[in-house]
Amino acid sequence: MFRFYPTVRMATLATALLSAVGLSQGATAVTPSAPPVAPVQALTDTLHGVRVPDPYRAMENLKDPAVQAWFKGQGEYARAQLDRIAGRDALEQRITELTSASGDAITGIRRMAGDRLFYLKRPKGERQFRLVMRDGLRGAERVLMRTW
Repeated sequence: MFRFYPTVRMATLATALLSAVGLSQGATAVTPSAPPVAPVQALTDTLHGVRVPDPYRAMENLKDPAVQAWFKGQGEYARAQLDRIAGRDALEQRITELTSASGDAITGIRRMAGDRLFYLKRPKGERQFRLVMRDGLRGAERVLMRTW
């Protein structure tokens, strides 16, 4: 259905969290005062004889200039808010130090039929996990999906 609703919720949640933790006063010169408002259109679907309004369905069209402008505005607003957090650079640097001190991160191990193992693996120094599979504990590791 509507795959961008979580993005809208995350932007709203991030804004609320930033307000709750308090922001420093060193904002950039082009700081948007509020996040942009999502474009709304009066669209309605009829599902099993029931009319269902879907005012945000037009946002599924990523080629629409209004949708692109909204995403760009959300990104600029989020960046401005994140840049205002006092000590953010030091915190990011410390997190990087702590995560790079350990080896590869492995999580979500699942054993399936035929002694196949599936898990998520993030190699040291990288930011994204990969879905990996191997046959048994000694089998060769195969990357099934990468995200970036």
